[in-house]
Amino acid sequence: MKEIKYIIILIIFGIFASELLSFELPNEIVYCKKNDIFIDKKYYKVCFDKKAKGPSKVYYGLDGKVSILNIKKRPSFYGHKEFKVKNPELYITSKDYKYSSFQLGHLANDASFDYSKDVLYSIYDMINIVPQYPSVNRKTWRNTEYRERQLTLTYGKILVIINIYYDYSKRLKPDSIAIPKYFIKRIYTYPKKKLLYKDTVLNIK
Repeated sequence: MKEIKYIIILIIFGIFASELLSFELPNEIVYCKKNDIFIDKKYYKVCFDKKAKGPSKVYYGLDGKVSILNIKKRPSFYGHKEFKVKNPELYITSKDYKYSSFQLGHLANDASFDYSKDVLYSIYDMINIVPQYPSVNRKTWRNTEYRERQLTLTYGKILVIINIYYDYSKRLKPDSIAIPKYFIKRIYTYPKKKLLYKDTVLNIK
């Protein structure tokens, strides 16, 4: 009887204290626009819009298998290292956000990727970050992140695809990233790709 109670406690603890695991998607699943730069971050894939100087699409997979590791200490944001060397005109840092009314919004999100230091570090690359109004970053967009974790626990493996649509005439600074107008997040079963969820989030105050 004591053993059964112990197992139940472990299960309950696992549900509330666990984190999801990401898995690597095949590159063939990614479709980028003709002039976009494809970037493989292993744990997620990015189509980078050179005109916007930001991501136009982000792909990642989540697995319902759980890990009780939940890293509390967050890394610092960093500019994409390859851009700094090869494409300095596309190089964006968190300093671009200073004195703006926008927050640094994750696409592949923090809460789904904080089970490993290497994985968590990868999503603090600025190619995974876009300007979001505080109300979007803290509430509207966060609700979609919560939904994806719910669906992962229900269906096992899911595929998440995020499209970002920009207003090219508005930027953090004249030579910096454009401001997104809205985002579309789609969540599919994986590998069958049955649509489970779709939401359009406006980037408004």
